[in-house]
Amino acid sequence: MLRDTDQIDATLANLNKIVDGHYEWLVTLFASVVDNSIEHSPDAYDCCVVKELLQALNAVGPEDAQCLQVIHTAHSQLHESGRNLLASIRENEATAANFNDLKNSLQIFSTAVQAWKSLLLNRRNALDPLTDLPGRRLLDEIYAQQLAMADGQHTYILLMDIDRFKKINDSWGHLVGDEVLRALAQRLRDEIRNSDTAYRYGGEEFIVLLRAPTDKGACQTALRLCAAIAQQPIQYQHLQLFITVTLGVTRVRFGETLEQVEARADAAMYRGKQTGRNRCMFMDETGEIRQVTD
Repeated sequence: MLRDTDQIDATLANLNKIVDGHYEWLVTLFASVVDNSIEHSPDAYDCCVVKELLQALNAVGPEDAQCLQVIHTAHSQLHESGRNLLASIRENEATAANFNDLKNSLQIFSTAVQAWKSLLLNRRNALDPLTDLPGRRLLDEIYAQQLAMADGQHTYILLMDIDRFKKINDSWGHLVGDEVLRALAQRLRDEIRNSDTAYRYGGEEFIVLLRAPTDKGACQTALRLCAAIAQQPIQYQHLQLFITVTLGVTRVRFGETLEQVEARADAAMYRGKQTGRNRCMFMDETGEIRQVTD
């Protein structure tokens, strides 16, 4: 599952600490030259507090993992450059090349950290501010990447719409409507697995990108979601609201665009709206739509 804003903010804060930590390290490095305590032990890299911060960070996707690996490599090289510089000073053999090597290593390290920060900031900006779920724009951007992470399973689109949401807004006001959207988003986060991701598609519609070994497995998950949402009331001040959703489910076929898959899921969901709401409808590869039951 993609990070939420709290997770992203925590990672960004740690990345800032990592940069600040190496400014302090650089000052300590040159201070050791001034006071003639020219030592940089072989295990300084392993003892570095910044290495501990890096090891505490988690990658949630291939882009994050790649950024983190680049930072680890650059961090190791930075310590190696510092060690070489101090050794050359100790032997009275320091040249401009030693200092340039340290400068270049520091630049590479800073650039690597900034690259991950930029990725996380872009991802944060793509989160829906009301529900804290990733929005449609982010789904468009990482659709192909998400398919590549299916790990041998099939990928399914679950498109859901809150039944009679307009009536909630008309009866109780938009503040209550907003709380319903937030509560549903949280319920989706609670109910789906870490390997699946929920998105706010727009308005009162949500999408779940789901992985399952078979159509039956995907349909069972969709039915479970539908039931869980209907059975648990949403509390808001003195109100206790029960909502239902209608789901359209379809499997992603090889080479299909997101728009093609969404169109099928939307057609299945619309059939569910026409035939009674509060149900799951599955469209297969032939275009046939059937209601999902136990």
